Amino acid sequence: MSVHAGGNARNPGDRAAALDEDSDARPFRGQIDGMATPLPPASDDPRTQDLAALCAIMERLRRPDDGCPWDLKQTLATLFPYLREELEEAAQAAEKVERGEVAPDELREELGDLLFNVVFTVELCRERGWFNMGDVVAGAAEKITRRHPHIYGDLSAATPEEVERIWQAVKDDEKAAKAERNASKRDGVDG
Repeated sequence: MSVHAGGNARNPGDRAAALDEDSDARPFRGQIDGMATPLPPASDDPRTQDLAALCAIMERLRRPDDGCPWDLKQTLATLFPYLREELEEAAQAAEKVERGEVAPDELREELGDLLFNVVFTVELCRERGWFNMGDVVAGAAEKITRRHPHIYGDLSAATPEEVERIWQAVKDDEKAAKAERNASKRDGVDG
Protein backbone atom coordinates (compact mmCIF):
# COMPACT_ATOMS: atom_id res chain seq x y z
CA MET A 1 0.00 0.00 0.00
CA SER A 2 1.43 3.34 -0.92
CA VAL A 3 0.65 6.36 1.20
CA HIS A 4 0.81 9.34 -1.10
CA ALA A 5 -1.33 12.35 -1.63
CA GLY A 6 -0.65 15.15 -4.04
CA GLY A 7 0.78 18.54 -3.19
CA ASN A 8 4.20 19.52 -2.05
CA ALA A 9 6.00 20.73 1.03
CA ARG A 10 5.93 24.35 -0.13
CA ASN A 11 2.20 24.46 -0.63
CA PRO A 12 0.37 21.99 1.59
CA GLY A 13 -2.89 23.39 0.27
CA ASP A 14 -2.14 21.62 -3.01
CA ARG A 15 -2.21 18.35 -1.06
CA ALA A 16 -5.58 19.15 0.49
CA ALA A 17 -6.98 20.09 -2.92
CA ALA A 18 -5.71 16.85 -4.39
CA LEU A 19 -7.39 14.92 -1.60
CA ASP A 20 -10.67 16.74 -2.20
CA GLU A 21 -10.55 16.00 -5.94
CA ASP A 22 -9.80 12.29 -5.58
CA SER A 23 -11.37 10.59 -2.57
CA ASP A 24 -9.41 7.39 -3.34
CA ALA A 25 -6.17 9.35 -2.77
CA ARG A 26 -7.08 9.78 0.89
CA PRO A 27 -4.78 7.36 2.68
CA PHE A 28 -6.83 6.87 5.83
CA ARG A 29 -10.50 7.28 6.57
CA GLY A 30 -12.34 7.17 9.83
CA GLN A 31 -15.94 6.35 10.58
CA ILE A 32 -17.96 9.18 12.04
CA ASP A 33 -21.70 8.62 12.17
CA GLY A 34 -21.36 6.01 9.42
CA MET A 35 -19.69 8.41 6.99
CA ALA A 36 -16.15 7.91 5.71
CA THR A 37 -14.14 11.02 6.54
CA PRO A 38 -10.50 11.81 5.79
CA LEU A 39 -8.05 12.68 8.49
CA PRO A 40 -6.95 16.31 8.36
CA PRO A 41 -3.97 17.00 6.11
CA ALA A 42 -0.77 16.59 8.12
CA SER A 43 0.14 20.21 7.43
CA ASP A 44 -3.00 21.32 9.31
CA ASP A 45 -2.64 18.92 12.23
CA PRO A 46 -1.01 20.60 15.25
CA ARG A 47 0.27 17.22 16.46
CA THR A 48 2.30 16.93 13.26
CA GLN A 49 3.58 20.47 13.65
CA ASP A 50 4.78 19.63 17.16
CA LEU A 51 6.60 16.55 15.86
CA ALA A 52 8.19 18.63 13.10
CA ALA A 53 9.35 21.12 15.74
CA LEU A 54 10.90 18.31 17.78
CA CYS A 55 12.69 17.05 14.65
CA ALA A 56 13.96 20.57 13.98
CA ILE A 57 15.30 20.82 17.55
CA MET A 58 17.17 17.56 17.02
CA GLU A 59 18.59 18.77 13.70
CA ARG A 60 19.81 21.94 15.44
CA LEU A 61 21.45 19.95 18.22
CA ARG A 62 23.27 17.88 15.59
CA ARG A 63 24.40 20.83 13.45
CA PRO A 64 28.12 20.15 12.85
CA ASP A 65 29.41 23.73 13.23
CA ASP A 66 27.56 24.83 16.35
CA GLY A 67 25.52 21.91 17.65
CA CYS A 68 25.70 20.30 21.06
CA PRO A 69 28.99 18.40 21.54
CA TRP A 70 27.26 15.56 23.42
CA ASP A 71 24.54 15.14 20.79
CA LEU A 72 27.11 15.30 17.98
CA LYS A 73 29.14 12.53 19.60
CA GLN A 74 26.25 10.05 19.68
CA THR A 75 25.92 7.05 17.38
CA LEU A 76 23.22 4.43 17.00
CA ALA A 77 25.17 2.17 19.33
CA THR A 78 25.57 4.83 22.03
CA LEU A 79 21.90 5.85 21.83
CA PHE A 80 20.35 2.40 22.23
CA PRO A 81 20.94 2.17 26.01
CA TYR A 82 19.09 5.49 26.43
CA LEU A 83 16.28 4.30 24.17
CA ARG A 84 15.90 1.13 26.25
CA GLU A 85 16.02 3.11 29.50
CA GLU A 86 13.33 5.54 28.34
CA LEU A 87 11.12 2.69 27.13
CA GLU A 88 11.38 1.02 30.53
CA GLU A 89 10.63 4.30 32.34
CA ALA A 90 7.58 4.89 30.13
CA ALA A 91 6.34 1.33 30.79
CA GLN A 92 6.79 1.80 34.54
CA ALA A 93 4.97 5.14 34.44
CA ALA A 94 2.08 3.56 32.51
CA GLU A 95 1.76 0.83 35.13
CA LYS A 96 1.79 3.41 37.94
CA VAL A 97 -0.84 5.55 36.19
CA GLU A 98 -3.06 2.49 35.74
CA ARG A 99 -2.75 1.74 39.48
CA GLY A 100 -3.48 5.37 40.36
CA GLU A 101 -0.05 5.88 41.96
CA VAL A 102 1.01 8.83 39.78
CA ALA A 103 -0.69 11.48 37.67
CA PRO A 104 -0.95 10.98 33.90
CA ASP A 105 1.49 13.88 33.46
CA GLU A 106 4.28 11.57 34.58
CA LEU A 107 3.46 9.16 31.76
CA ARG A 108 3.25 12.07 29.30
CA GLU A 109 6.72 13.20 30.37
CA GLU A 110 8.21 9.71 30.02
CA LEU A 111 6.58 9.23 26.63
CA GLY A 112 8.09 12.56 25.57
CA ASP A 113 11.53 11.33 26.62
CA LEU A 114 10.98 8.12 24.67
CA LEU A 115 9.75 10.04 21.63
CA PHE A 116 12.78 12.30 21.73
CA ASN A 117 15.04 9.25 21.69
CA VAL A 118 13.15 7.90 18.68
CA VAL A 119 13.53 11.30 16.96
CA PHE A 120 17.25 11.26 17.80
CA THR A 121 17.65 7.76 16.34
CA VAL A 122 15.77 8.73 13.18
CA GLU A 123 17.95 11.84 12.82
CA LEU A 124 21.09 9.69 12.83
CA CYS A 125 19.54 7.54 10.12
CA ARG A 126 18.46 10.62 8.13
CA GLU A 127 22.01 11.95 8.27
CA ARG A 128 23.21 8.68 6.72
CA GLY A 129 20.63 8.98 3.93
CA TRP A 130 18.75 5.85 5.01
CA PHE A 131 15.32 7.31 5.83
CA ASN A 132 13.66 10.24 7.59
CA MET A 133 10.82 10.77 10.06
CA GLY A 134 8.27 10.96 7.26
CA ASP A 135 9.38 7.52 6.08
CA VAL A 136 9.10 6.11 9.61
CA VAL A 137 5.63 7.59 10.16
CA ALA A 138 4.38 6.50 6.72
CA GLY A 139 5.75 3.00 7.27
CA ALA A 140 4.05 2.74 10.65
CA ALA A 141 0.75 4.02 9.22
CA GLU A 142 0.93 1.57 6.31
CA LYS A 143 1.71 -1.36 8.61
CA ILE A 144 -1.04 -0.57 11.12
CA THR A 145 -3.57 -0.04 8.33
CA ARG A 146 -2.54 -3.30 6.66
CA ARG A 147 -2.85 -5.15 9.99
CA HIS A 148 -6.40 -3.86 10.48
CA PRO A 149 -8.21 -5.22 7.40
CA HIS A 150 -11.35 -5.49 9.54
CA ILE A 151 -11.33 -1.69 9.71
CA TYR A 152 -9.65 -0.62 6.44
CA GLY A 153 -10.52 -3.63 4.28
CA ASP A 154 -13.18 -6.23 3.63
CA LEU A 155 -12.69 -8.53 6.64
CA SER A 156 -14.78 -8.42 9.77
CA ALA A 157 -13.90 -9.11 13.38
CA ALA A 158 -16.39 -9.01 16.23
CA THR A 159 -14.11 -9.95 19.11
CA PRO A 160 -10.61 -9.06 20.29
CA GLU A 161 -9.64 -12.71 19.71
CA GLU A 162 -10.69 -12.50 16.05
CA VAL A 163 -8.67 -9.29 15.71
CA GLU A 164 -5.62 -11.04 17.20
CA ARG A 165 -5.97 -13.95 14.73
CA ILE A 166 -6.22 -11.53 11.80
CA TRP A 167 -3.27 -9.50 13.11
CA GLN A 168 -1.11 -12.61 13.44
CA ALA A 169 -2.07 -13.90 9.98
CA VAL A 170 -1.16 -10.57 8.37
CA LYS A 171 2.06 -10.41 10.39
CA ASP A 172 2.97 -13.96 9.29
CA ASP A 173 2.33 -12.99 5.64
CA GLU A 174 4.55 -9.92 6.06
CA LYS A 175 7.31 -12.01 7.60
CA ALA A 176 7.16 -14.54 4.74
CA ALA A 177 7.24 -11.76 2.12
CA LYS A 178 10.21 -10.14 3.86
CA ALA A 179 12.09 -13.46 3.96
CA GLU A 180 11.39 -13.94 0.24
CA ARG A 181 12.66 -10.41 -0.56
CA ASN A 182 15.80 -11.00 1.50
CA ALA A 183 16.42 -14.35 -0.21
CA SER A 184 16.04 -12.69 -3.61
CA LYS A 185 18.54 -9.99 -2.62
CA ARG A 186 21.02 -12.64 -1.45
CA ASP A 187 20.59 -14.43 -4.77
CA GLY A 188 21.07 -11.19 -6.70
CA VAL A 189 17.49 -11.04 -7.95
CA ASP A 190 15.42 -7.89 -7.61
CA GLY A 191 12.35 -8.66 -5.52
